[in-house]
Amino acid sequence: ELFTQKKSPKGIKNGTRFSAVAFNLPLNEISDVQDFGDGYFLIEVIDKIPAQIPEVKTVEANVKKDLLKEKQDEKARDEAKKLLLELKNGQPLTAVSQKFKLAPKKTGFFKRNDSIPTIGNERDIARIAFRLSDNNKLPEDVIKGQKGYFVISFRTRQEPTLEGFEKGKTEIRERLLQQKSFKTFDAWLTRIKSESQISIEQGFPGI
Repeated sequence: ELFTQKKSPKGIKNGTRFSAVAFNLPLNEISDVQDFGDGYFLIEVIDKIPAQIPEVKTVEANVKKDLLKEKQDEKARDEAKKLLLELKNGQPLTAVSQKFKLAPKKTGFFKRNDSIPTIGNERDIARIAFRLSDNNKLPEDVIKGQKGYFVISFRTRQEPTLEGFEKGKTEIRERLLQQKSFKTFDAWLTRIKSESQISIEQGFPGI
């Protein structure tokens, strides 16, 4: 599958870093083991297509599209900032939501590193949410997410149970073992590559 530096292949969690590693590899060379957050990968570049200068019409259409998207983003950010300011000034959430024609949603409880209910996997939102409290219910600024801008408000916090603590310890231990296994495999692969003579056979399928 061909892809560009700006448009990463589908199905990769950290596509930006995947592209960075791939574009730094020479043709037909295999990378070290890479962890992109959703599994371990070995990358081999089997083909490269030189960059081409697009036609003027194509460039003009893309510029207009990007400009429109930028203006829409600015407007969404400005509206979100206005909404947050009204909440900080003490206006009730129900009234502010009606004014901006929005329907607020409750996420329910979630863990720091879990996907957020009704929102998805948004690390920045989760990080800021866990800084909020009864004495500090609103964030300093709006939050840019994958689906737009978010204004969040703290409702309540649930203390972890002993059962949850034990489960958390198990998950952390498994993660550490997985990382240790990964480092061991990476070291083994590096040694094998340094001690082996690798030949490229024509017609062998890329992975």
